[in-house]
Amino acid sequence: PTPPAAAATSNGALPDLSWVHEIEDAPVYHPTPEQFADPIAYIRSIQQEAVKYGLCRIVPPCLPSKSAAKVLSTSAGGGGRFTFTARMQQLGQQPLDSFDGARFMQAPRKYTVEEFEKQANIYHKKQFGTTAVMPTKMVEVEYWRRQSAAPCDDWVKYGNDVEGTAFSDGSGDDLGNSKWNLKVLPLLPGSLLRHLSIDIPGVTSPMLYIGQLFSTFAWHIEDHYLYSINYSHVGAPKTWYGVPASDADGFEAAALTEIYGLAAAKARAEGLGEAETKDKCLSALIDKTTILSPGTLMKHGVKVFRAVQQPGEFIVTFPRSYHGGFSNGFNFGEAVNFATADWWPYGSDSSDRYRRLGREPMLLHEQLLLVETDRLMQSKCEHSICFALGLYVYCTNRQGFSWC
Repeated sequence: PTPPAAAATSNGALPDLSWVHEIEDAPVYHPTPEQFADPIAYIRSIQQEAVKYGLCRIVPPCLPSKSAAKVLSTSAGGGGRFTFTARMQQLGQQPLDSFDGARFMQAPRKYTVEEFEKQANIYHKKQFGTTAVMPTKMVEVEYWRRQSAAPCDDWVKYGNDVEGTAFSDGSGDDLGNSKWNLKVLPLLPGSLLRHLSIDIPGVTSPMLYIGQLFSTFAWHIEDHYLYSINYSHVGAPKTWYGVPASDADGFEAAALTEIYGLAAAKARAEGLGEAETKDKCLSALIDKTTILSPGTLMKHGVKVFRAVQQPGEFIVTFPRSYHGGFSNGFNFGEAVNFATADWWPYGSDSSDRYRRLGREPMLLHEQLLLVETDRLMQSKCEHSICFALGLYVYCTNRQGFSWC
């Protein structure tokens, strides 16, 4: 059940964590109330700079009027009985000689937010002697020290992929009634996901993520290489790492060497070719259980950036940007996906990869293309018609994409 992680030093010495003080931080943006009015337009306005980092932080100019914990306590079921399941995660690394190695285990019971917070605080106090928020770099060093050691009886829980939302849409809630409410953002006019005829939890409707100290979200890219947006409602900071799409190939090569090296060697010895071996690695990465130190990636020449998300902040990740990280203590947030016009080539590439790997797609890329092309062709705007023709050419012969 232990997630794969980069190997620790064989003699038990502390790993080299000097990179913690060297890694560059991703940009932080502070939109004005006017800029904040249209999330898709604002994200498009910062995209050219922020995409180079793979992710960015956005600090909203407004706040919710109601605690997210209170929102959940009055959600379906009421009485503070909102419950969820969690997964067990064991800290530490293990060598893998198979591509279907590690998985997270399901915890044997359900939790209310209050119960989970209580257990999270007990664990936090055991580690640091207090439930208070610690300096994030101090937590970061301790996290990677433990992930680089041999597995031990050190388990944490993570309530991930929990369907629901903690945004309030009550009267007077500036954030909840804005278009940044993640219940509405994926289906805004600027998001291509509005064309989907069905709801996909976690993609077009939010999922909640409830964490504790050292809860891990493993390295991954979003389904279909979509954009993602995550809002932290309450609690301790969350440390994120991002790899821009320009370095995604480098990330995958490093993962094949550092995480799945033994499995790859075994596959080659059994007669599997290089392309098939790489595809097995890519399929394993889709399972979202791979943990790899940013320092190791940096040694492979992969660009990695850090973002420390505080409660009340958004994180945006860009198409085909690998990202992962961990919680600095009890917290919870939620996330969804969206797609803007620049996503089309990424979506096409992801569909090709799913077909090659034998993975079932969550959405039909070609169907989205046809719906959007039809919409644009019905427009009387010359630019929109030109863009639609470019989409059609791209969809039919894949020779290139005309942005006009």
